Amino acid sequence: LSYSRHAGRFVTIWTFSLPWVLTPLCGFAVVPITAFLGWALYGIKELAIMIEQPFRLQSRRGGSGPSFSQLPLDDFCALIASDIDQFRMLHRHRLAGKMGGGDFS
Repeated sequence: LSYSRHAGRFVTIWTFSLPWVLTPLCGFAVVPITAFLGWALYGIKELAIMIEQPFRLQSRRGGSGPSFSQLPLDDFCALIASDIDQFRMLHRHRLAGKMGGGDFS
């Protein structure tokens, strides 16, 4: 996404230029201040990317191949399939009771 790259570049330039602006005001305290602000801004950026596309295939940072997003989609799908099966069985039993028997699959 182009605007995501633009935002990342802007945050990088802003974070690297921050010490020159804050050094006259804060002295050596600029090191932890810059580290904290950089950590917070890059964390927000990563959260925004995950929220924006929660189901996409993401590459691992170690380079050992792709990994799926944080959402347990297999568990969600299995739960939905189980609920649908239970609903169908309940509906089938109710129809069989009203109609006097039979298989309505």
